[in-house]
Amino acid sequence: MSSPVTPALAIRDLVSWFETPWGTVRAVDHVSLSVAPGRSLGIVGESGSGKTQTFYSVLGLTRGAPGVIAGSARIASVELLDGLDQYVERTVDADGRAVVTKSPTWQPVHEARVKTVVGRDVAILFQDPRRSLIPYWTIGRHLQEVLSRQPQERSVANGWREVALARLAELGFSQTQRVLNSYPEQLSGGEAQRAMLAITMAMHPSVLIADEPTTGLDTINQSRALESIAYQHQSLHMALILISHDLGVVDAMVENVIVMYAGRVVASAPATILRELPDDRLHPYALELRVSRDRRSRNATLTAGEGGAPAPRATTGCAFRHRCTLRPRLPESVRSRCDGEAPPLRALESSYTVACWGIES
Repeated sequence: MSSPVTPALAIRDLVSWFETPWGTVRAVDHVSLSVAPGRSLGIVGESGSGKTQTFYSVLGLTRGAPGVIAGSARIASVELLDGLDQYVERTVDADGRAVVTKSPTWQPVHEARVKTVVGRDVAILFQDPRRSLIPYWTIGRHLQEVLSRQPQERSVANGWREVALARLAELGFSQTQRVLNSYPEQLSGGEAQRAMLAITMAMHPSVLIADEPTTGLDTINQSRALESIAYQHQSLHMALILISHDLGVVDAMVENVIVMYAGRVVASAPATILRELPDDRLHPYALELRVSRDRRSRNATLTAGEGGAPAPRATTGCAFRHRCTLRPRLPESVRSRCDGEAPPLRALESSYTVACWGIES
């Protein structure tokens, strides 16, 4: 019997909550996931579902200061979060509200752990490449800086230009010299995204997190960017995590899919299972995503939704119940459970889990 493969990235019971004047926002609410070397995982969900925040919390990229970050996150052999609870103090204010205060020690300890893996074991491809590049550096300068820091490239320090041109050629650029000498604003959106991928791949990461890599690109450049990511994933045998709001993009690119809503994982399955499951076995939110994808693939007319304020994020019960199309058809006893108790993830099949009281085992 073969020994189990150690995940390239594993997150367990991750919590990332923000204390605001309007109460606690549970941006990431007990999320668990993992991806093995050479495998691919897609995370799909609408804006605000927590898919990007999951990784920003782990890697210290969060804007602001979450009141709580807890759980376990391991990249390669480095544990990034375990034990940080000792630097967190929990008290209750005069109004009976919980107050979480992080010691000044929390941040530097976390940052020291993150620095050991970022750029070596894990890299992020952001959705807006121009905001990730230094505007007064050429693409060549970016590549030179990255290549000079890689042990496997130091032997070619004087010939970095040839290595950089080869990296750009791998990403499908025909005018590699022009791109190398260009500043970020001189490139099209698609070129900037692929240039950013070339810079990222020069780090030789074992885990690539691609965060909405096709946002703002036209159809042709979307295809080029995704093909480039797929090629690098396969040729370098790295773990790929693809974050998107588009189930169609995720479905075409990855082996396994996690569906997130309101900071929680509501479904998890191989892409083939999620594609083939009958409607009544899908989580209602996953069904919405699939219907939307199918309509667009048929160029069907989309019906505008009703206006008004968004539904409040639930702190108890099922977070999706305010817009669930399945709930009205459920017995009163099940609807009451939806209101009062958050559904846990449970296995319906060996590789398919879902968080929904209305789907029978």
